Amino acid sequence: MVESKVLLTPEELERFERLSAEADAIASERATLRLMIGMHLSWEIPDCRWLDEARRRLRRLCRRQQTLDGQMAGLVARACIRTPAGRAA
Repeated sequence: MVESKVLLTPEELERFERLSAEADAIASERATLRLMIGMHLSWEIPDCRWLDEARRRLRRLCRRQQTLDGQMAGLVARACIRTPAGRAA
């Protein structure tokens, strides 16, 4: 079994926490937007202009979420340091 020790600088930890908080906020906004889209779609005559803007907003949020996930994964990858012997650095 490979042991590892996570090493983050205070700046990296702060950055990870900021990215994580932004990702949480985006997830919440996406959930709310999906709920509102569902409500609009249930109307007999939906507001197509609103739905089109909501679709664009949802796409932007999804792209931003992917970017944040990648940045956080990069921090985690850099933080996990293993020596050739498999022991924690």
